[in-house]
Amino acid sequence: MKRKILNLFAKTKKRHIFAAVKTTISRLFKKVTYSVTS
Repeated sequence: MKRKILNLFAKTKKRHIFAAVKTTISRLFKKVTYSVTS
């Protein structure tokens, strides 16, 4: 049971990290495109 919870936690943590990285990359990309177009 404990292992199941730990696995689930690790999965959600990975997903959160992935989402954070994704948003950071998209934000940087928007900044770059904005500075290039303006």
